[in-house]
This record gives sequence, structure tokens and C-alpha cells, in this order.
Amino acid sequence: MEDVGWQAIYWQATLFGIAFLFLALVSFPQREVGWSLFARTNKGEVAMFCVGLTLLYVGLDQGNRLDWLASGTVLACLTGGLLLVLAAIAWQYISPVPFAHPAALLRRNIHMPLIIVTLFGVTSGATSVLIPNFLAAVGHLKPEQSGAALWGVDLVQLVALPVAIWSIRRADPRLTLAGGLLLVMLGCWLGSGITHDWRANDFVTMSVLIGMGNAAVLLTMIAMTVANAAREELISIVAYIQIPRVLGPEIGLAILTTLLRKREAFASVLVGSNVERVRSAALDFHIDGMGSIIRREATVLSYADAWTFCFAVAALAMLLAVFLRRTPPHPLVKLHRPQ
Repeated sequence: MEDVGWQAIYWQATLFGIAFLFLALVSFPQREVGWSLFARTNKGEVAMFCVGLTLLYVGLDQGNRLDWLASGTVLACLTGGLLLVLAAIAWQYISPVPFAHPAALLRRNIHMPLIIVTLFGVTSGATSVLIPNFLAAVGHLKPEQSGAALWGVDLVQLVALPVAIWSIRRADPRLTLAGGLLLVMLGCWLGSGITHDWRANDFVTMSVLIGMGNAAVLLTMIAMTVANAAREELISIVAYIQIPRVLGPEIGLAILTTLLRKREAFASVLVGSNVERVRSAALDFHIDGMGSIIRREATVLSYADAWTFCFAVAALAMLLAVFLRRTPPHPLVKLHRPQ
């Protein structure tokens, strides 16, 4: 933003978009469009589903800024979006040509990975939200300075992704999932011991662990969901994957932001009350800037609680992973060896 301008943020997204188009061009099979099926499909179902997800996204995104249910805008977006999504799902049972029938979600190895991916949206905030916000609030660093702590997350995924692919194709994917969740839990546990002295370099180990774990978890869940779906169910699965894909990170951001705000207020009262007891016991006890110190320590405590919360969410995902069944042989998940 300082060297090129804010437009560079969108231009780099454009470059990645062109890369996506190229990959789609060379990877998707060349087939004729099924215009007859398109004509028989009820477009209202698709419109309700997409508009409903958009409204839910807007409501979650603006919730903290507008104080959640105290805002009519947030309440209208969340209520209207939820009703539209539920109506679109219910419509599938009476539609002659449903575009995403929910029957595909009844199998354990379909809906369980989607739940885990939603929880993954919360744990991913341990690096993308908590680290830069902590360095800005406590370390008083600019975004480009705090960004140094997140380079570990990006660079380690260049190595973690191929390793995860290799592991998924040659062993039980549940092992890769368990290993990824363990790494995330370990990284969040390290974050729960944070102090006000932490700066960018102190987050390297934690960010590397969480980055490796995130790569393994997300890739494994996508592979398992596709591998467990029948061919005729893939369109339905892809439609419902959008719910955790779109709303998962936004739910995580909303929960973590609200948690930080509430826990910081609670810690400020708790720390301040203890300081007042000490000052009343020793009248000559004076410290300049006591208020700023209380706010700083309350902020640190709130971030420690947030990383503890992310640890608990990752542990819940690990518990749900126990109930996953073995994935059937599939080219995406397991490499077929010659006899």
C-alpha cells in the first residue's frame, strides 16, 4: 500500500484469478453444455441459496462493528439469509430437478468433514487474525512489520502441501488429518502462554506449526469429501461445501473478535480491581501510566484466552475425526499400485 498503492491488493488478486482460469482451461474436461438440463433447472433455488449465503456473510462481517443483535441491519441480514438458505434446502425435496439435494449430506463421511472444515475456519484465525492484531495492539507495529511473523505460515505451506498430498495418496487420510490437527493444537497451546514481550520473531515456531497443520487439515477434508461422494452427488457436495468455505472463516473472525472484546473488558475489571487493592494498602504506591499498563495486560490476557479457545476448537475437531470411517479407494485419496 505504501510503495504501490491500495490498488495493488486487487491487482494481485486479478493475477491469481488469471492463473485459476488457465488451470481450469487445461484441467477441466471439454464437454458440451447441457442446455436441456439447464432449461429444466429451477434457477430460483440457486438464487435463494447464493443470496442467502451472501446475507449471512454480510451479517457476520458487520456484526462486531454494529453490535450484533442491537443492529437492525445485522439482524435482518442474519435472519433473512438463514431463512433463504433453509428455504432453498427445503425446496430440493419438492423440486423435479434439484440442484443440490441434501440427501448427500446424510452419510457420516460427508457431513462430518464439512463440520470439521467449519471448525477449521475458526482455528485458521489463530494466525490470520490473532497474530497481526496482537502485534498492532500490544507491539504497536505497522501491518508490514507484523507481516514478518506470517511469512512462516506462507512459506511452510509450500512444503506442507506436497507432503500432505503424498501422505493422503499413500496412507489412510485420517492419519494426515490427525497429524494436522495435532500441529494446530500444539501451535495454539504455545500461543496461550503469550506475554506482552512477544514480538514477530516469537511467533515463528507457532505460526509454522499452525501453517503446516492447516495445510494438512484443509487438503485432507476436501479430498475425503470428494472421495466419499458418488459421481451423481458431486454437484450437491460442491454446493454445500460453499457453506463452510464462505462462512467458516467469517464465523471464526466474528467469534474471535467478539471473544477478544469481551475478555479484554472482563480482564480490565479483574486486573484493575486487584491493582486498586494494592494501592489502597500502600498509599505511597504510585506508578505512572497505570491505566495503560492495565489495558495492555488485559489485552494480553484476552489474546491468551483466544488461543486457548482455538486449542479447544481444534480438540473438538480431533474428537469428531474419531468418528470418520475409512475412505474407500479413490484416485484422489489413494494411489493404485499395480498388482
